Amino acid sequence: MFDSSVQWIAVLGFVIIGTLFVSEVRRWRSLERVVGRRQKAIRVCLIVLIEALFVMMFVGRWVTTRHNPVAALVYWSVCVLLALAVMVLAVVDLREVIKGYACLMREMFGDLRGGDRRDQ
Repeated sequence: MFDSSVQWIAVLGFVIIGTLFVSEVRRWRSLERVVGRRQKAIRVCLIVLIEALFVMMFVGRWVTTRHNPVAALVYWSVCVLLALAVMVLAVVDLREVIKGYACLMREMFGDLRGGDRRDQ
C-alpha cells in the first residue's frame, strides 16, 4: 500500500515539475535581462536533478526489495548525492538571484542619482 502511494507521488511530482519547467522557460523570454545565462543553466540542472529524484522514487521499490544489499546501498547513495546536489545548486541559484537584484538596485539608484545631478 505505502509503495503504491509513493509511486503515485513520484509520478505526480514528475508531471508537476515538468509543467513548472515549461512555464519557467516561457517566462525566461520576458525576463531576458533579469535572468542570466548562468542562472538559466543552474535552473535547468536543478530541474533535471529533481526529475531524477522523482524517477528514483518511482523505481526505488524494485531496487530495494530485491534483497541485494549492494544495489540498495548504491541506490541510496545516489539518492543522497542527488539531494545534496539539489541543495547546493539551490543555494547557488539564490546567490545568483541576490546578485541580480543588487545589480538592478545599483542601476536604478544610479539612474536616480544621475538625474538629480543633471537637474541642479
